[in-house]
Amino acid sequence: ACHYHFHDEMDRQDLPTVTRMLACARDALEAASGQPVRGFRAPKFRIDRSAPDQYRAVAAIFGYDSSFQTGDLAELAAFRRAAGLGDFPILPIFAGRFRGRGPALRLGGTYLKLFPQAVAHDLVAQARGAGFAPHIYLHPYEFAADGLYTLSATERRPLGWRKAAYWGLRQAQWNRIGNDGLSGKLAALIGAGGLAGRLDRDLAAASGAVTDAVSGTLSGAP
Repeated sequence: ACHYHFHDEMDRQDLPTVTRMLACARDALEAASGQPVRGFRAPKFRIDRSAPDQYRAVAAIFGYDSSFQTGDLAELAAFRRAAGLGDFPILPIFAGRFRGRGPALRLGGTYLKLFPQAVAHDLVAQARGAGFAPHIYLHPYEFAADGLYTLSATERRPLGWRKAAYWGLRQAQWNRIGNDGLSGKLAALIGAGGLAGRLDRDLAAASGAVTDAVSGTLSGAP
C-alpha cells in the first residue's frame, strides 16, 4: 500500500498536484517492489472530504482507501453516496472519545504509545460496538527506541535553529518516547485471538463488517 509521495497534507493541495503525487508514489513503489500497489492512506489522514475530487483521484489509481476517520459508519455511507464512489472499498479508521470525554482519538501511533492501555481497549470496544473492524495503525520506527530513523543535529542544521529544534523534538516523540513499551501494549491489546490480518486482506471491513480480532497495518511502509 501507499502513503503518498511526500508526507504532505493533501487537503491543502490542488487536484493536479494530488493526482501527480499519487501516481508518482504508486510508480516508485511498484518499481522498487516489483509488485502492484493496491491501497492508499493519506498522510495524517488529511484528504479533502468537502468535495469528491481527491477521493475520485485515489479511486482511479488504487484499489482501496483507508484514510476516512469517523465514529459513525453512516457518515461514511453518506459521503460515499454524495461523492459517487460506487463500490470503491473504503476501510474506515475509527475515531472516538475515551469514555465519551475529551478529544477524538485514533487507535494507534502516538495515541497507543503514550496513553494508558485502558484507552486503547476502550476504543476497540467502541469501534466494535459501532460496527467497525478495529484497525491498529503503526509506523515502522515505533518498534525501535534507539533512534535508528532520526536525523542528527548536523543533518538538521540547514533548516535553521528553530526548525531544527522543533523537528528534533518531534523525532523524539516518534522514535523514542513510549517506543520501549509498544510491543507489550500491542500484545495485550491483541490478546489470544490474534490479529485479523493486514488491511489489504480484510477488505470486508470496507462494508463495516465486524470481526472478533483486531487488524494491524504499518503506515509509511512500502
